[in-house]
Amino acid sequence: MTSTVSSLEQYHSDLDVTRAETSVERVGEEVRADCTLWFTSVLNRPAAQTWEYAKDLNAWHIDLSYNCVIGDQPEGTSVYFTVAEPYYDQYEQNYGIDVKNWRKDLTVKFVDPERLLVLEELSAPTNVLDQWVGRDSVKGREIAAYYILALNEHDGQTTVMARFTYAPTWAPKENEDQLRASFEAMGAEVTARWKTQYFPMLRQLVEAA
Repeated sequence: MTSTVSSLEQYHSDLDVTRAETSVERVGEEVRADCTLWFTSVLNRPAAQTWEYAKDLNAWHIDLSYNCVIGDQPEGTSVYFTVAEPYYDQYEQNYGIDVKNWRKDLTVKFVDPERLLVLEELSAPTNVLDQWVGRDSVKGREIAAYYILALNEHDGQTTVMARFTYAPTWAPKENEDQLRASFEAMGAEVTARWKTQYFPMLRQLVEAA
């Protein structure tokens, strides 16, 4: 099923809640930026039916391309996603970077079908946000980030909750204002994407099935 942002308007819901928590603090001669994103939606279908679509992020993260059905992978599996080619220009305009050769590698940390999916990023900090402050990533500093998707059924409805804790980004202290502005812009863009694209697309898939 192919959908556009405009065609998804009928699947928007006031019950969809998205918010970003960002912080930038000085640590010695550097600044550290952190961001946690929260997303909640209510779908009018049981968890089993919701999971069939939610576990396949390719089905509703329409601007991204995953290498597999994430929720079907055994724990410990390495997975990754890239930006889908039709969205290259949009991402480069929003983020000011070349995404053609970019990808994010993750590990399936925990899977409880119809209830919980946890992905982990554990690597040197080579994330996209470093490019916003015009510097190479600091080597040898290990980071951890978690991407959590949870389903909770009640009276035939399923609440879908997601929490994304991004890996921290470090920069020289003179880049504090630029880093803060970058994180705030990123938080606004991603929460809007979940509100207007991801949740409506998931609702369309689940409730039309």
